[in-house]
Amino acid sequence: MLRIPKILYPGTTLRGDPSIEVVALISFLESSVLDAVIALHLFEEHAAAEPPLGAKARWEREKAIRHTVDQELGNVVSLASLDYVERSHLYVVRLLECGILPQSYVLRFAFVHAHSFLYALASFERDLESLRACPQTTEAATVALAELDRVLPSIRKIRNSAAHADDRIQGFGSPGAKKRGKQMNVANGTLLVSVLRNSTLEYTVDDGTVQGVTVSEEAIAALIAILNVFLASIEWTGPRRIAPL
Repeated sequence: MLRIPKILYPGTTLRGDPSIEVVALISFLESSVLDAVIALHLFEEHAAAEPPLGAKARWEREKAIRHTVDQELGNVVSLASLDYVERSHLYVVRLLECGILPQSYVLRFAFVHAHSFLYALASFERDLESLRACPQTTEAATVALAELDRVLPSIRKIRNSAAHADDRIQGFGSPGAKKRGKQMNVANGTLLVSVLRNSTLEYTVDDGTVQGVTVSEEAIAALIAILNVFLASIEWTGPRRIAPL
């Protein structure tokens, strides 16, 4: 079931003369929370979906469809004129038309949704960092970032590893280290890149340790709590409002 977060704005507009940047960044915080909620919903929806056909049932279904495709092709072209690769592609297309996803697609859905969740958390953190540089929100953003780091540590590091998986798989922790040819000291000799353990997405980060973020309702609750405290810590005018609507 899709969750509806409760984001409380103490007023309708910021007090004083806020910059366009501050107003936009605060709206981005709300968007990041909603993105995380949607990513969690899609992740759980995929996990709760009926399991794909078992190996034997899938093989039998594919065999029947391949036989049908071969018969249809035989009426228009000589099968001998199509090499194995071309025929395999036609089989996959027909399987999809019959509602059977390619196995490579099935395996990727959870990873796509988990990364969407991670990127939403990372965007939330980056927006807070930008708000920390704005005088009107410096103190509130500083407190929010400290709490975010306490409850959801290493978000930036994990996101950076996801964005630079090519460097991590080569053992480099940063662009500078890559230029110098200096590889990481990988903890326990285990280098992980995009590993999903149940609902926890794990990466080896730039210091060689393995860090993870769990796609969970608890992480969403933490974001909402941090956002509401942040909003309550800055001055507003006008009647209170609630989001999303």
